Amino acid sequence: MPFVHEARPAVKRVIHDVEERLVAALHAIAEASAAAPDLPALVAHLHPAIGSVLPCEGLLLAIRESDGRLGCHHHGPSLSDATWRAIALQALEGNRPLSGTTDGVVWVAVPLRERETALGVLVAHGSAAQAGADVLGLVAEPVATAIVRARAVTEVREAEAKFRAFMRNLPGSAYIKDAGGHHVFANEALERLLGLAPGAVLGHRLEDLVPGVGSRCATSSRPCARSGTASRC
Repeated sequence: MPFVHEARPAVKRVIHDVEERLVAALHAIAEASAAAPDLPALVAHLHPAIGSVLPCEGLLLAIRESDGRLGCHHHGPSLSDATWRAIALQALEGNRPLSGTTDGVVWVAVPLRERETALGVLVAHGSAAQAGADVLGLVAEPVATAIVRARAVTEVREAEAKFRAFMRNLPGSAYIKDAGGHHVFANEALERLLGLAPGAVLGHRLEDLVPGVGSRCATSSRPCARSGTASRC
């Protein structure tokens, strides 16, 4: 069959090109996971990465929240959140890819799982989306990993913000030092006590700022740092 024989190099080139673009997309997804500070930013980073192998006008992550609801994070033109939630629930309940057209929008949805946990659904929409269910399935696992990381970063950031707010609003002076004794946090009460401008304590040791009192506090705080127990100076 001469036609098949002559077509093989072209077919191989197409396959090779698809493989290269898929590998590049997977690298881009990994980079997006490292760079995105939250889920909306992650979707914005994922859109061009996935779009390089599956042209799509918009991308949606429907993520199951701790209370069981689905939170929608989208990039590009989109349907209403209620419509996407209904589509995402179908994909989650069936635990399989779905495709369809809703209000003239062509879409394909793939469930996202981390081990045995259902995280949510990845949806690509656009005129070429339905042809890419297999491609979307290939990127589902790294996207799920990226979601887990983005969630962890967000949780740590929120916990740090709450802790800092608590420390900032303490009526007494409070500070945090690194292993070398340099302040990485100091509340306003401490700054007022020392008569220093806001932020002046950061990066400095207390004994350098207030030699007499600072030295006594530094001496008492060393056992505290070693033992993990509270101390007062």
